[in-house]
Amino acid sequence: MSPASWSLLRKLVHLPEPRHHALGGRLSLWHVEDVDAYARCTFERWPLSQVAQCLGCSGPSAAGTARRQLSRWGLLAVDRAPGRGGEGRFAADQVQAAHQARPGRGRWAQARA
Repeated sequence: MSPASWSLLRKLVHLPEPRHHALGGRLSLWHVEDVDAYARCTFERWPLSQVAQCLGCSGPSAAGTARRQLSRWGLLAVDRAPGRGGEGRFAADQVQAAHQARPGRGRWAQARA
């Protein structure tokens, strides 16, 4: 996981709660066991084409658009699908959390959805 995705998922309250705080509460500290448990948890993996569909990307450049958005969020591929032409696979829960909390999703846009 990249530092950018850790920061994003922390803001989205998608990570385990920190055990301690230092510097007057400004620095969150996690226990190694909590981070390891989060890394070992089972999760659904989506190929890039399914991520593009979730993000609402369409057309011939959908995969590229989705890849650029994931890069902006700092979300990295977890692995690759088997086979010679296998797509990169991403953690579905992280993609959904980042997509639901993206900027520009105010009350008006959420009421229409």
